[in-house]
Amino acid sequence: MEVANKMQTSLPEDYIVDMAKKSLQRPEDFGYWGDADMFNTWGWAGIDYHRDSNILDHANYQAFHRDIVPDYIHHFESERMNHWAVGWIERTLVKVLVNDEDGIIFENITDAFCKTVEVLDCLQEYAVLDDELYCEMEWKKNIDILEDEAPPMVSREDPGWVEKLLGELLDMDVEMIPDAYCYPSVEEIVEAAYNVNLVSKEHEEEWLEFCFDHDMIKPPVFLKKEVDGQIGMKFHKG
Repeated sequence: MEVANKMQTSLPEDYIVDMAKKSLQRPEDFGYWGDADMFNTWGWAGIDYHRDSNILDHANYQAFHRDIVPDYIHHFESERMNHWAVGWIERTLVKVLVNDEDGIIFENITDAFCKTVEVLDCLQEYAVLDDELYCEMEWKKNIDILEDEAPPMVSREDPGWVEKLLGELLDMDVEMIPDAYCYPSVEEIVEAAYNVNLVSKEHEEEWLEFCFDHDMIKPPVFLKKEVDGQIGMKFHKG
């Protein structure tokens, strides 16, 4: 037999009870065929992500399941559910009540749910559970974006080309915030590639045109064996 809640929490008991009621409320026209005792003793934890979720939702879900769930391993489940708008949602389920006999009172609420409410309350003040994890995931997303969006004139011969390119864009103070749909322009990507010499030899015409348009020195890879004084000459619009 399970023991009733004994967790010390700074949150008001009435608030936790109210959150328990909301967690246990079945959505209208919602069918559930899983194994959890949903809407009776189990409910929503509110830590979810879906097919189109942003990086923050993914990061918070991972942090919660890494740092919180293992302490209450039998009181959490994760289930993927179909959704008409976003295809599917990976939802965290939590055991809310110790038993279905004593009703929704504070003494019958599990420690797992109390901890969940504390986490949700913290997220109201600061939306990130783990800054380091979020930054790592944002870095990886930006890497993916550059691999897809960098034009062919950017050389990919260097195994670390995309990390070098991203580092230069950040040094240029180019905003790259995927969750805000803020991405670098093609021109900014090409300028960053120029700065770190990620210049594709097969796209000389495009590079010479870019340098001419921006009054920049011809990339070293295209410099011929010219007389001293000509090497490093800038293009000037006449």
